[in-house]
Amino acid sequence: MTSETPNPVVLSAVLERQTVKQPVQLYRMSTSEHECPWGLKAVALLKDKGIDFEDHKLATQEETEAFKAAHQVTTTPQVFFGGERIGGYTDLAAWFDVEAKGIVLLFSAATANTTKLQEQEIVVHHHSSVFRSDRLL
Repeated sequence: MTSETPNPVVLSAVLERQTVKQPVQLYRMSTSEHECPWGLKAVALLKDKGIDFEDHKLATQEETEAFKAAHQVTTTPQVFFGGERIGGYTDLAAWFDVEAKGIVLLFSAATANTTKLQEQEIVVHHHSSVFRSDRLL
């Protein structure tokens, strides 16, 4: 038996059957001080795929920590399809067989030997300690 990439139409049909009784649920940090960029990416991906979902915004750090402890996870967002935990944004992207896109941060950092500032681009990959740094002088 060969392993094939799932057909998006088939995935949508399976998802529809699974969520008749239990809808897709997204839990993400959304406080007045911080809007989780990975949560926003999950929202965009679900909308792009035409998936109806319940958007549960975790409004405080305490609420976020309680959610993570209750579900034994270390990060948000977390997505559930029909009661089954899919995972975070990168897991959701993998489930749909699409590339998870990183977040680009531009910042200035003083070098150790000079006061000249250098611009650096950091591409951060969620759930990974690996990142790329390129100097943009």
